[in-house]
Amino acid sequence: MYAGSRRGIPYHARGDNAKGAFGRHMPLVLTEDVIAQFHRRANAGNAPDFFTDIWPLAAKEVEVVYYEALLRARQKGAAVPSHFRQRRALATAGAWKTWLLDHLRQDAREAALGNVDGPLKAALDVMRDIRNELRLIVDHDGVQGSSYRDHLDRWYTPLNAFLSIGPPRQRIEQMVALMEAGVLDVLGPRMRVQAEDGAWLASSPEIPGWTVRGTTLVEARLPEPDLRRTADELLGHLLKTGQCRPHVLDGYETGGLDVTPSPYRVVDAQGRAHPRRFAVGVPTEGVHWVTAAGARPGVNSVTLTDTDAVARAALHAARSEMDKGCEPAIQASSLPMAIVA
Repeated sequence: MYAGSRRGIPYHARGDNAKGAFGRHMPLVLTEDVIAQFHRRANAGNAPDFFTDIWPLAAKEVEVVYYEALLRARQKGAAVPSHFRQRRALATAGAWKTWLLDHLRQDAREAALGNVDGPLKAALDVMRDIRNELRLIVDHDGVQGSSYRDHLDRWYTPLNAFLSIGPPRQRIEQMVALMEAGVLDVLGPRMRVQAEDGAWLASSPEIPGWTVRGTTLVEARLPEPDLRRTADELLGHLLKTGQCRPHVLDGYETGGLDVTPSPYRVVDAQGRAHPRRFAVGVPTEGVHWVTAAGARPGVNSVTLTDTDAVARAALHAARSEMDKGCEPAIQASSLPMAIVA
């Protein structure tokens, strides 16, 4: 088997859980008051820039936890690296494989230290812990359009995924075992795949001269949600007939399904909110941030509060139709509809 990706390495392993079911880092900087200040700026037409205004605060949350864990480790006599590993060219397949195995083994060792005592994994876990706070800031046009495009969509969102939502340590160890057994080879960064003579050729521009051939290709990427390219028949019909529209933020088309603020009514091509159509979840990515993330125990998750708001509004809409005295002959078009993914 051959595997590859843009980075050439898998997501970082999650640290072994030492927090229990409900443990999480409680924000020290991204507090409710700070979130409210960002909201006031956005509502006043002066939306913050994610990279210059919000990211430095998120970075402080990560750094605090890292240095706390590092100091605890030093007090216990743990060795602390004196320098970063040097960058070096990996010009051959052999050099790349050697480096990658070393990287994966080191990642598994870091994960074994846990998400509390291990400085690296404790810090990376903070990025997952503060997603809810960041959502509350950036959702519904909470940042500038260009910043959402350049700093969230193209930088922080993939970085956050790479560092904080990876596999458990066991999966990395299994990957190492497969590579050592000769069952799996991993191509270098920026893997390219092309069809040729009824087969697939894969290579990495970082490792010249190494091309592999296969007869079966498994496409494992998650497609980016984009209303303009959706294969969903319902959403496609609504878009084609002007009953919904793509979300636009300061001229940037995010690809998300446009909805109002809570309870998230679907907005049509003329900018009118439908009183009985609601949407939450993945189709609204761009209006909301990281909609594929699940709810967590012990957290007043945005995912749950959003769906609760939709459920209440839908029930209220249905009750209103019944109160009109037409319950026996109620029409399907008058019933509330919710798009949830």
